[in-house]
Amino acid sequence: MKLSPALSAAVGGDLSEAECAAFEGPLYLQGATSLDGIEQFSNVERVQLLGCEVGSLQPLASLPKLKGLQVLCTPASDLRPLVTSKTLLDLELNFTFVEDIAPLLEIPQLHWLKLYGNPLSDRSFHELLPELRRRAIPNWGKPPLVEASTDVEWQLARKIWDAGTGRCYGYIPRSDRPTLVRPGVGHDGFPVDFYDYEIPAMREVFTNPDWAAYGIFKKFGTKKPGSLDFPRERFSASWLGGNHKDACLWIEQDREIAWDGVETEHYYGFVSRFPKETFFLDLPWYVDKMEREHQVAFPAWFRNLRTMTLAGVRPTSIQPIEFELEAFTQPSPMRTGGRYKVGYRGYYIDADRDVYLRSCGMFPIGDITTEGQLGRSMLAINLRQPDDRRIYEFTPQAVHAAAQSGEDPLPLFCPVFSTWGQLWESVTAIIDEGEVVKATR
Repeated sequence: MKLSPALSAAVGGDLSEAECAAFEGPLYLQGATSLDGIEQFSNVERVQLLGCEVGSLQPLASLPKLKGLQVLCTPASDLRPLVTSKTLLDLELNFTFVEDIAPLLEIPQLHWLKLYGNPLSDRSFHELLPELRRRAIPNWGKPPLVEASTDVEWQLARKIWDAGTGRCYGYIPRSDRPTLVRPGVGHDGFPVDFYDYEIPAMREVFTNPDWAAYGIFKKFGTKKPGSLDFPRERFSASWLGGNHKDACLWIEQDREIAWDGVETEHYYGFVSRFPKETFFLDLPWYVDKMEREHQVAFPAWFRNLRTMTLAGVRPTSIQPIEFELEAFTQPSPMRTGGRYKVGYRGYYIDADRDVYLRSCGMFPIGDITTEGQLGRSMLAINLRQPDDRRIYEFTPQAVHAAAQSGEDPLPLFCPVFSTWGQLWESVTAIIDEGEVVKATR
């Protein structure tokens, strides 16, 4: 059957009705001006709209298996059509024209909601968001996980919106920086029209009573807007969050770690000791992005743990989370534990890449923050041996010194944990910008 250009591009050409019905997706629509025909994709569970010009979301509500919907940089405003969906669990609305979120209270099964960069009304921000966060979901026994712009970002978004600019402003944690967006189909070949804004510039706009006179807020002017090869990385959250019950379910369902019941218990032990935390999984495309940025290929086990078992806590924190590691299971010569930032630390300078990666095959995933020890210890995984799940500790200065003297630096990487599960179970405190949360037991 004849599909709209955006639908045809999403599925690789025109499909018959039977092929549309058999297509499982996901559907990524960019620059769509119509959703006509999408109702034929009855097996699709996930849909993303990016930079589209659509009048109504009604066609999406007719998809009988729709579980996840992302509406990004699209001038949608009316959420009432989504109320009729009986399957929608995960909804992301970023940089849209949505002001009234009252219809979301009528979607009882909604588990996850992300609202960044929208001009929400005062009632929606101050009354309905808290109500959504309190409402227990039937058969789930807990409220949905609701993430939204901060109070300051929301005030800026409203000020820009109330001036009649047709622009949305916001910041998605783990993206580059605050962004000003013109929702809809981009101009001059750009998928989305947007500008980056540093925080000082936004503060000036926020406090200057004549800010609306700046032409940049009335139109994009002569400067061309930004462009990304992978624009959803800017406008879509890169994680799936959940509470400790969700994290336990991820661990329970992950067959990759089921080979070792002890390893599974390590993860359960970490999650159970921090029952009030928000845990998260990386989405696969974010791991791909990290591979591109760091110019490496991660082992399959590492990708699996980040996307299926557990990636970390507090995905919306601006600063990297620190973890107090009580004790290495295999102490290194220099230390037995410490406070570390854990994540995609990578290589700070080219010399690091030359030594850690090219000479030793190692990728740094942790950097010590214990007072008096800064720069003296890092954690790493082995990229050269894909089946090696151990976590290594090393002293950067010693490794560089060995390499410069012609010695083999690899022996200076000491295995301190046999698995990621052991690392997580050793965590006794989580530190976020000075706030210290100690393990319950």
